[in-house]
Amino acid sequence: MTVSAIMDQVRNFGFKTVLLTGGEPLLQGESAELMQSLLDEGHRVLLETSGTLMGPRTLSLQSVPAGVHRVVDLKAPGSGIGSEKIDWDGLASLGKTDEIKVVCANRQDYEWARDLVLAGGHWAEDLRVGFSPVQGSLPARDLAQWILDDGLDVCFQIQLHKAVWPEIDRGV
Repeated sequence: MTVSAIMDQVRNFGFKTVLLTGGEPLLQGESAELMQSLLDEGHRVLLETSGTLMGPRTLSLQSVPAGVHRVVDLKAPGSGIGSEKIDWDGLASLGKTDEIKVVCANRQDYEWARDLVLAGGHWAEDLRVGFSPVQGSLPARDLAQWILDDGLDVCFQIQLHKAVWPEIDRGV
């Protein structure tokens, strides 16, 4: 769809808040234009992105228009995506209205994320950081306990869509 066609759809829905997600929105070359158009029409715009640079066509986090709330799913090693693909410069550009979430598949993912948080310097200190377990892989109670044991200043969260619709694998 063109940006114009998407904007027409958004107007027809009548919602004030628009979330760009699914697949990887920053692989779509016109996503920055779409986000700016949504902002220009007074929408609250959220972007859920992996924060990875998956190829030359991927837009960086820094190319996202000011005013968009960026939610970055920081890819831990258990995701199979190497840290060389992470948009580290983009993470450093995140502001206090943005957030990072790390979905942990195991103890190694947790320790990797914990060590990034404790080391500091990768993103703003006042950025909201959330840790959540991969449902069916890491018990939520274990992750919560590790966070408490380490006194880590992060938010614990679950993948709510998987708790509400556990029978649906994709498209929630």
